[in-house]
Formats: sequence, structure tokens, C-alpha cells
Amino acid sequence: MTNPFDLLNESALTEAFSIFGETINYKSKDIPAIVSSIQITESFEDGGIMQKRGAKFILKKDTFTIPVVGEKIIYNGKAYRILEVNQDAISYELSCDTDAK
Repeated sequence: MTNPFDLLNESALTEAFSIFGETINYKSKDIPAIVSSIQITESFEDGGIMQKRGAKFILKKDTFTIPVVGEKIIYNGKAYRILEVNQDAISYELSCDTDAK
């Protein structure tokens, strides 16, 4: 039996995607996502100032295969490596970084 709260949350998430949705690329496939945060930090290292970008993306489970930590996604021409995957009944949240190895 489907949880009524999951149905309500799925409806709200669908509405959020229609308003805030953007496109990421994963395994050469364009996928709708919501960018929930972008963080840019700078540090001084050998060779000058180094810039590091972190990002969190929300993806609907019904439009996305199970994401794998360590794989890359592309957003706005930048490659982000998946560091962590959190999930609930209807979505995945990917924590990503441009500097991860």
C-alpha cells in the first residue's frame, strides 16, 4: 500500500521540478535535477589560488538510476564527482565535489 504522505511529497517534488528544475548529465544522459546548493571555496596552494566547488543535487527516483559514489555528473559544463548519496522514498540527494579523487 502506498503511503499517502509519499504521494503528497511526490506531487510537491514534481511541482518543484517544474519551477526549479535544471538539467544534469549522467552517463551521457540528460536528467532533470534541482540544484539545492552550490558552494565555492578558494585556498592558497602551490601554484596560486585553487578553487573548489561543491554541489548538492536532488533527483527523482523515477527518472534516475541508482547513483554510484565516485562516478561523475556534468552540470553547467563542470564535472562533479559523486561523494555521497542520500535517499528517501521518492528522491536521491547527491553530494558532489569538483576536487574529489
